[in-house]
Amino acid sequence: MAARLLDWVIDQSTTSNVVNAEPSDFSHSPALRLLDNRDFYRETKDPLMSILCRFYVAEAHMPLKVVDVRDRIYALLGLSIDAQSLEITPDYSIDVESVYTKVSTALLGKSPRLLQLCQGTAETVNYSSWVVDWNNVRLPPSELLDSQRFMACGKGDYRYQLADTSVANHISFKGAVVTSVRDVGTTFTPDHARRLEVCRQYVNEVGEFFAMSMEITGSPFRDCTNAQLFRALSRIPVGGMETYSQDGRQYYRKATMVNYMRYKKFIDISSTSADMSGSTSSDTSGITTLQSAEKYMVAAEEMAGRKPFLSREGYVGLGPSDLKADDTIAIFYGAPVPFALRFQADGTYKLVGEVYVYSIMDGEYMRNAFTEVNFQLS
Repeated sequence: MAARLLDWVIDQSTTSNVVNAEPSDFSHSPALRLLDNRDFYRETKDPLMSILCRFYVAEAHMPLKVVDVRDRIYALLGLSIDAQSLEITPDYSIDVESVYTKVSTALLGKSPRLLQLCQGTAETVNYSSWVVDWNNVRLPPSELLDSQRFMACGKGDYRYQLADTSVANHISFKGAVVTSVRDVGTTFTPDHARRLEVCRQYVNEVGEFFAMSMEITGSPFRDCTNAQLFRALSRIPVGGMETYSQDGRQYYRKATMVNYMRYKKFIDISSTSADMSGSTSSDTSGITTLQSAEKYMVAAEEMAGRKPFLSREGYVGLGPSDLKADDTIAIFYGAPVPFALRFQADGTYKLVGEVYVYSIMDGEYMRNAFTEVNFQLS
């Protein structure tokens, strides 16, 4: 399999050499990266899920290129430790949809985390909503976190049943219904030419939903202090994340008081319609107001393609661009994040996608009494 991939790379390169009369640079070839790292993967014995995420999530900008789409899976099986136990073997007699369905079924039997990569109800989807299209992976913002990831299900829920794969083309998870969507906002689309204005509109829309939430009986924000409210307002537009620098590189972590201060600077700048290239007056920490506002916008812009929403119980959060009113917000056992689901006439649900909901991302909801529900996804 790897030889076929290598032949294709060399063939493409040879053609390029004839046209351009320049030697090819193989150093960034996904196929050669695969071959070069073969011994490494065999020694570390990574599971298939980790390897797939490495090639199609962590390095989404430089995915593995193949002639036969099924090789996006099959070419990596020999590098994984669990392909045999997952009962996944190369079979070119079945179509790509069957391959992706089989792989998703096997991996979801281990953990619902794979659902974060699904396109769900997006218009581009050709498969079941819970099947990952490895040609078009949805990159969830929560995957940017380098440590201390969200754990909406709570720490103990991995002990429980994760999935039922006994029904063909369906998969079932147990968990809890948190709420349903009441209102949805505008999909956030950053615009470099109008950066501050567009970001301000996005943050303001979140604020409007927040104000509406305060009028809902039972809202999780009604008994909060002003400091708690301001912290919530600062975290929702950035999906609960903030940037930090280390060794000259940018990383993401869960939002802290640093994000709170950046949000305040962003509000100061946006409320005065300041030019982001203008004044650099310093605050007491020695970091300029503009620099702090800039860092807040960088984190917010990672939410591109998502839209704010308000739930019937007053929760405020962010969801996929295809999120609609009346969608269900649920948490599955073993899932690090909540998901939006869309109820179907046949009693099943379509997966819409991962959502961020302030105040339930670290198991807070699952620590309370709730009614267990069996969700069958189609």
